Amino acid sequence: MEVNSLLILDYSAPLKREIQSAIVPGLTEVDVRNRRSGEVIVKGPEEQVRMVLQRMSGSEPRLEENSRAEVDVKTTPIQIKYPPVYAVDVYRSLSMLLQSDVGVRDKIEGPALEALKEFLDILYGILPASQEYKAYLSEISVWLNSKTSITGQEWVAYLEKIQFPLYKGPFIACNGSKPHFRGYPCGLWTLFHALTVEQYLLLSSSPDNQVDAVAHALGRFIPRFFSCTYCAFHFALNTANLARPGESILPENRVTPNSNEFVFDESVIPTLPKAPENPRDTVLWLNAVHNRVNKRLAGQPSEDPTAPKVQFPPSYLCPTCWSYSSTGELELGKTSETEESLFQFLVERYRASSWKYVDLPTVFITNAVELKTEQPVPDLLIISIISVVLTILAAVILLAGLRFLCRRRRLFRRRRGQYAGGQSV
Repeated sequence: MEVNSLLILDYSAPLKREIQSAIVPGLTEVDVRNRRSGEVIVKGPEEQVRMVLQRMSGSEPRLEENSRAEVDVKTTPIQIKYPPVYAVDVYRSLSMLLQSDVGVRDKIEGPALEALKEFLDILYGILPASQEYKAYLSEISVWLNSKTSITGQEWVAYLEKIQFPLYKGPFIACNGSKPHFRGYPCGLWTLFHALTVEQYLLLSSSPDNQVDAVAHALGRFIPRFFSCTYCAFHFALNTANLARPGESILPENRVTPNSNEFVFDESVIPTLPKAPENPRDTVLWLNAVHNRVNKRLAGQPSEDPTAPKVQFPPSYLCPTCWSYSSTGELELGKTSETEESLFQFLVERYRASSWKYVDLPTVFITNAVELKTEQPVPDLLIISIISVVLTILAAVILLAGLRFLCRRRRLFRRRRGQYAGGQSV
C-alpha cells in the first residue's frame, strides 16, 4: 500500500474496525476527514488517532445505514528534525541527576550506595569531560568510598563544599515545546547513549573495562535514583537480564508503584534485548531498550507532540538501518547489513567529536575534542581574518598616500629651485 493511499472507514461498525495501513506507526500523521463535508474529525500520529477513534466508537451510538459517513484518511510523512547532540543537554541533565535525584534520597546505603559508586566510576573513566571536571568526580569517589552510608543532604553538602560544577543553563536540542516536555529525560538518554559509544571507542585504550560495564552501571543506578519512580521500575525490568548473581532486579530502597503504573512480569525477561557481550553490543542494546521505552510511552500525555516517540532512528534518517521482513513489515537492524548501518549511525551521532559545544563553560569541555567542535570559534576566526585584511588595506593606502605626498614635495622643491635660479639671472 502506498504511503499516501486513500482509506475508507466504515462508521456503520461504530469505528471498531482497526485502521489498516502499510505505514510504520509513529512515522506518519493521519488526517481523518468526513468525505462529504470535508470536516477534519481527528488529526495526529497514527497511534494517537487510533486511540481517539476507538474511544469514539465506544461512546457514540451506531450509525444507521442510511446515515453512513464516508471518511477519507490521508497520510503524509512527518519528518521530524533531529538536531545534533549538544553538550549542554548532557551536562544539564547530569547536573540535575547528581544534585537533585541523588540529593533527595533519605538514606543511601547497601546496594544503592554501591550503585552510586559504580556510576561515578563509569563517569570518571568514560564520560567525555575536561580533566578539571574529572578531578571533581575523583574527589567525590574518594570521599564516597570512605562511607558505608550517607544521606542525600550530606551528598548535596559535599558537592557544595568542593564547589562541584553544575550546569544550570537551558536545554537546546532537548528543549521541549512546553516546559514539562522532554528536557531532563531527553538529556539523560543522550548521556547514556554517549557513554555506550565512548566505551566502544575507548576499548583499545582501556581493555580492562568489563564488556557490560556501562550497561550494568545504568541497570543498577537508574532504578535506585531516577526521580520518576514508575520510570525507574520500568527501567529495572528492561535491564533485568543484566543482574548478576545475588543482585536484586528491583530497587530495594524505593516503594513499588501502584499496579496501574507498574507490574513486575517475569515473563517479559526472555523478550528483553540480549545482554551485551562486548562494547559494540552495548551500543545496540541501549538503543533497543530506548526504543522499547518509546513504544510504551507513545501516545501518552508525557509525549511531546512536536517530538513523537518513534523507533529511532526513523527510516528517513537512516534508510540503510531498515529492511523489509518476509511479511512486508519494516524492521530496524534485523539483518547483518542493517545492524551494521545502525551501529555506525549511533556511533557517529553520539561520539563526543560530533557534539556541539555552544554555550558550555570550559570546566565541562573535553580538551581532546574541544578544537573539533563547531563553536563560535569559526566566527572569531572570520572576524580576525577580516581585521587583518582591513589592516593590510589601511597600511597599503597609508603607504600610497605617503608616497604621493613625497612625490608632491619633491616636485615642489624642484620647481622652487628653478624659480630661484631664474631670479638670480
